[in-house]
Amino acid sequence: MRHLLERLEAKTSTGVTLRVLSGGKDPTAQGQTVVTPPAPAASPAQGMAAVIQGAAQKAMPQAKADYYYVDERAGLAVGETVEREGLRLHRFRPSLRVTDLANAGKRGKSCPQFALYDLDYAFQDAKAAAAVSAALKAIAKAPTYAKAVAIAKDAAAPKGKGGVGFQEHMLRGIDVEPAAGASGAKIVIKAPTFDLEASSTGFSVSDTQMDGTNIIPPVGGAKKTAIKAFYAWVQAHQGEIEKMDYRHLRSVLTKAGLAFHQYSTMD
Repeated sequence: MRHLLERLEAKTSTGVTLRVLSGGKDPTAQGQTVVTPPAPAASPAQGMAAVIQGAAQKAMPQAKADYYYVDERAGLAVGETVEREGLRLHRFRPSLRVTDLANAGKRGKSCPQFALYDLDYAFQDAKAAAAVSAALKAIAKAPTYAKAVAIAKDAAAPKGKGGVGFQEHMLRGIDVEPAAGASGAKIVIKAPTFDLEASSTGFSVSDTQMDGTNIIPPVGGAKKTAIKAFYAWVQAHQGEIEKMDYRHLRSVLTKAGLAFHQYSTMD
């Protein structure tokens, strides 16, 4: 038959196979002799390298595919601030910050504050991640600052090992905003054309209309005096302030002699 392909193979002493092709309509196959050389043999050195590489791959620890994370809703949700039992707790995504408010707003006093950080650490042990989540829930219910510190230290990983960390430092009392309802606590007013916040540690007025300007304490020596005077003025005129617009408020502050710095959001 015309389409019958006959293969004649002959092996030489060197292992080379000769294929003589005949028949068929493939012009590239008719009457051609194809020489297929044998695969080159690996040298002793190459063979030993392959053995060593294979042994090394078997000895290497296999990476775990599963990682476990601290619950972002444990105790407090990310971005949430809570005040309770004389403490202020704020949850960032990677950390929890707890402040003792006993001396908040007081000059010459100190407020301890601690942070439990690296809460976004990727644990390879599900129990370790769950233990930190449980610690965050316990801290949120701690009756005292000392109890919260003890829980946080117990949850923190030993220095130099993977896991969450613990850090504590002292703040000046005058720089810490007092708890809500206490003397010097923050006052928040949302008027039709501006948002106002004032406390014993600072103040700000933000224009919420097209003007896009803001009012903050002035830079320099008058800063502390201006903050105290502004706070006292807001306490005395809160009902009137809620009815003002931004431009009216700005003119009233100027007439009252209350020092402030005004800037545009583009500054």
